Amino acid sequence: MRTSLLVLALLVPTVNSYRYTSDEVLKVLNSARSEIAEKAQIANMNELEYNPDLEEKIHMELIFNSGCSTRVIDRGSLKIYKNFKPEDMKDEQSIVEFLGAPGMTEMAYVKNLCLKNARRMHSFAFKKTNAPNINGPPGSKCPSGRRPTSDGLCALGKSYARKVVDSSRPWIVMKDSPLIAVRMKTEEEIELEKWIKEHYWNRINKPIGE
Repeated sequence: MRTSLLVLALLVPTVNSYRYTSDEVLKVLNSARSEIAEKAQIANMNELEYNPDLEEKIHMELIFNSGCSTRVIDRGSLKIYKNFKPEDMKDEQSIVEFLGAPGMTEMAYVKNLCLKNARRMHSFAFKKTNAPNINGPPGSKCPSGRRPTSDGLCALGKSYARKVVDSSRPWIVMKDSPLIAVRMKTEEEIELEKWIKEHYWNRINKPIGE
């Protein structure tokens, strides 16, 4: 239970804030995976790498499958969490299902705003393999091409590691619009939300005939 509470303490304030960069979110998720590996004694828990290309996979789901909905899409080697809410993880099992698979290798994170209700949303994509849990001291049985870290994770060698590019800019999910998702600048998000609430949201909820 202590590990569950610690993972939630790491995830909730980070994921629920627009201030964090992709690099910071990545570090929090890897810290959580390290905690899971330590408690469960998983010897082959991979360290996640940030892959900006996966952001486009998230955007496609936001466009074609109701961007304002909560949904988990599992396509074998790719798993996408739309509008993920860490506070909904009620127990240790739900935390492990979200973040504890040792075969996860890459991730991406997208912040978006649903214009249907002006709600902030957070979505994740994870690239994964079907590698089974190997019991043992964390980092003691890393897959080929990976090395153990001081945190008990299995990291790619330097020649394979990706450079993290902070592309976690907020996206607006438009309802009933041909232009479904529009990338916005981070520094504009506060003004954007204010404008939406004052001009757009109030207008579309105005009674007919006014």
